[in-house]
Amino acid sequence: MAKLCPSKNKYLKLDNILITFESEGILPKFVKEQTAQAMQSKTDPNTGRVVYRCHNDFGPLDPSGLGNMYPQPTDFGAATLLGNGRHDGAVQLGTRPIQPGHYRAPEVVLGCGWSFSADIWNLGVIVWNIIEGTRLFNQVQDAEGNYNPKAHLAEMIALLGPPPKKLLVMSDSMAQVEWSLPITHERDKIYNNNREYFGGPYFDNKGNRVIVKRPVYLLRI
Repeated sequence: MAKLCPSKNKYLKLDNILITFESEGILPKFVKEQTAQAMQSKTDPNTGRVVYRCHNDFGPLDPSGLGNMYPQPTDFGAATLLGNGRHDGAVQLGTRPIQPGHYRAPEVVLGCGWSFSADIWNLGVIVWNIIEGTRLFNQVQDAEGNYNPKAHLAEMIALLGPPPKKLLVMSDSMAQVEWSLPITHERDKIYNNNREYFGGPYFDNKGNRVIVKRPVYLLRI
């Protein structure tokens, strides 16, 4: 029986990380305040359901309770499990697209197979965004909000230099591996492998960037 390795969260981003309150008394206090002055709401005329206005102000932070606050990743509905059934203990590589555009690891974009390193990259970009208060990669979308893999790779190269030759060799050998189930885009285009999904190739056999002469499909994230 194949062993299952820890899941890879396809949507690990700041929006999916919740922070606990510093004190258990904050929510009871908030509920008590609502009896005196309830927050704004409206009632759906079709269902009769009451919808309350979003509220994110629970008063000033209590410094004495900072030790009780910790981040909690959420939304694992699209997580992917990797098998580990080989005799040598090697982890099976994933090939299908994962991660939000801004946090997408280079091995995912290049289609050379991904594993735990993709999660480490994802976490590293999130930590940068938290500490610096800005995104590490800013030009990964076009004017219409569509993911542009070529622009994302260009930003990675500008920051970190060209990708290792080993990564490019793996990309050439794996990017066109057929998926067991194709992905259908919102424009009803069907993708059967990473090369079709992300476009490319973006490098020649010497590791130099090349100009893609055929259309690159831009993917909405």
